[in-house]
Amino acid sequence: MRVVLLVVGWFLSLGAVLNALFAVIALWFIAQGQFAEPLLSVEALFRDHVPFMMWTKSAAAAILPAHLAEFFFAAPALVIFPLRAAVAGALGYLALKAAARMSQSASR
Repeated sequence: MRVVLLVVGWFLSLGAVLNALFAVIALWFIAQGQFAEPLLSVEALFRDHVPFMMWTKSAAAAILPAHLAEFFFAAPALVIFPLRAAVAGALGYLALKAAARMSQSASR
């Protein structure tokens, strides 16, 4: 169980960093004036500036209900990415903390 928590914790932590990076990228493009409003959608960001990430839309459509996948990709990038970074970071921290507690209790 400890190994599972470690893997989940590290993947969530990495995901949090990547989501924060996408938030910074979105902020950069908005600050450069390439978008008239700060409501740059996730889909527009991926389609126009990070095209190698467009595969995530079809993956999300295959995994999630259609309306939920459309909601996430239509949402403003400056709302979704920081929120996802915070949630993934918190869950990753909790998973790593639980794995550390398991390690300490096993060594006693």
